[in-house]
Amino acid sequence: MFVDVGNWRRGRPVRRARFAAALAAALAGCLIAAAPAGASAHAAGGSSFSGFLNDVTCVAAADCWAFGQNSAQHAVAEHWNGSAWSLVAVASPPGAVSTYLPSVSCVTAADCWAVGQYQKAARMLAYAEHWNGTAWSPVAVPVPTGSLVSLLISVSCVSASPDPTTAPKAASCWAVGAGLPTFMERWNGHAWTTVLTPGLGGGANPERVACVSAGPDPTTPPKPADCWVSGMHGNGSTGGTLIGHWTGKAWTAVPTPTSHVPADALTGITCQQNACMTVGSHGNHPLAQRWNGTAWSVTPTGTAAAILYAVACVSPLKCLAVGGTQEGNGRVFGERWSGSRWHVVPAATPPGGVAASLVGVACVTMTDCWGTGSWVHGPAGRGLIEHWNGTAWSVTSS
Repeated sequence: MFVDVGNWRRGRPVRRARFAAALAAALAGCLIAAAPAGASAHAAGGSSFSGFLNDVTCVAAADCWAFGQNSAQHAVAEHWNGSAWSLVAVASPPGAVSTYLPSVSCVTAADCWAVGQYQKAARMLAYAEHWNGTAWSPVAVPVPTGSLVSLLISVSCVSASPDPTTAPKAASCWAVGAGLPTFMERWNGHAWTTVLTPGLGGGANPERVACVSAGPDPTTPPKPADCWVSGMHGNGSTGGTLIGHWTGKAWTAVPTPTSHVPADALTGITCQQNACMTVGSHGNHPLAQRWNGTAWSVTPTGTAAAILYAVACVSPLKCLAVGGTQEGNGRVFGERWSGSRWHVVPAATPPGGVAASLVGVACVTMTDCWGTGSWVHGPAGRGLIEHWNGTAWSVTSS
C-alpha cells in the first residue's frame, strides 16, 4: 500500500486514492523533502527506525520479510529469523536519490520479489528487487511508452511448478502498476513485461494483487496462475470498488455488490483455491467481501469507525484483517473471520504512541501472524511490527 507521507506523519496511512495528487506532484517535480535520520540501533525484541513499514510476507514461521521506507526516503527491509527482527541492506538502482518498496512476496526462502519506485533526477521510475537467499539486488522493469511517472505498489508470486513433489521452478509474479496509464507487470521466470489493463475499465485504480497456483496436477501442462486485483474506480469518492481477474489472456473487471457504491474501496486481498477475501472501507467503516468461486458477496463486519487495509487467510474459514480506527488520532484495528462473520479483536498501540495503524499482515497459522505499519511518538513516525498469537495483538518492534 502506498502511504502518503504527510498523513503517515500524523499516523494515518491513507488509501492510494491519493495517486492523482501524488502523480501530479511528481510530474511537477514537487517531491517530498527528505527528513533527517535513518535507521537507528536495534531495540530489544526487534528493530526501531524512523519511517514506516507497509507489507509483510512469511515463507515459514522463522522466515518473514517486511518492507517500507525510512525518513531519509530509502527502502527498508526487515527480516524475521524466528527470534528477532533485524534490518537487511537493500541495494539501490544506479542514480537513485530515493527508493521505496511497499510490497514483497516470496515463493521460497531464496526467491523473493519486492516492488516499488525510485527517484532519478526529476522522474519516478518503477523497479523491482530480487532476493536470491543471500542479498537483495535491483532489477529494472519496463514501463508504458511515454509515461513520465510509473510506480509499482503491490506484488504477488507463486511457484510455476505444477507438481508439489518436485523442486519449485521459477516464480510467476504479477505486480500492480500506477501511472499514466494504469498498468500491470508480469514476471514469467525470466523477465518483467508490461501489460496494459483496458479490461478493468476507465479510471481503474487497482490497489493490491493476489495470486494462487492454478493447481498441483502433474499430469497436465502448467496452467496460468489465478490472480485477482482489488481497488477502486475513479478517485475513491465517486466510483465504487474494483475487482479484477486475470483470465489467462487479459485482465477483466468482475462486478461486486459495491462496484457502484460511491466512496467504497477495497484495499487488501488474499486468495486460495476458488476462494478470495478482500477488505477495505465503506465510508468510515470496515468493508469485507468474499469470493466463493462463483460470485462476490459482502460479509458482516464490526461497526467501529475504522478502515481495513490488509487481510491474510490460512483457510476460507480463518482470516485476519488489520487497519486503523478513524476516531481521534487513530489506533490499531483488527478483525477476525470466523467463517460466518467478522469479529473485532483486541488492538495494541505502542506505549506513548499518539497514533498507530497496521497496513500489512501475513499469517503462518492463525496463532502466528505478523502485522506491519507505523506509529507516531512525539514529532517522529516509526516503523511498527506487531504479533498475533491467536488471541490478541502485541507490539514486537517499536
